[in-house]
Amino acid sequence: MAGMFLLASLQRMTGYSELLTNILFFIIPVILGFGYGMTFPAYNTLFVNLAPNNRRATASSTFMTSWDLGVGLGLVFGGQFADSEGGLPLAFLIGALMILFSYIYFLKSAGPHFLRNKLR
Repeated sequence: MAGMFLLASLQRMTGYSELLTNILFFIIPVILGFGYGMTFPAYNTLFVNLAPNNRRATASSTFMTSWDLGVGLGLVFGGQFADSEGGLPLAFLIGALMILFSYIYFLKSAGPHFLRNKLR
């Protein structure tokens, strides 16, 4: 979240300090990569813990395929939104709304389902 916020604010920060903007331009990918690096194994473990022992590889591969598909489609549609009339603010707004929806869905449905059905 911090990386996305910083990325969204870079355009406005350029007018204040070009040096700070250039430094953040190289730091933000590290922050985003750290976030993905922390999230990916946690979610993979969540899916594997829902599967019986003989289906763990299937659960892991399904998760990885879904993750890659989501990242790929997100890049395509995010680029389309950023290139449309709404521009980059529209792309960030839609991304923020999707994050909010995902968080609510996880709290209301996926989290309780995991706690009820985990095998380990």
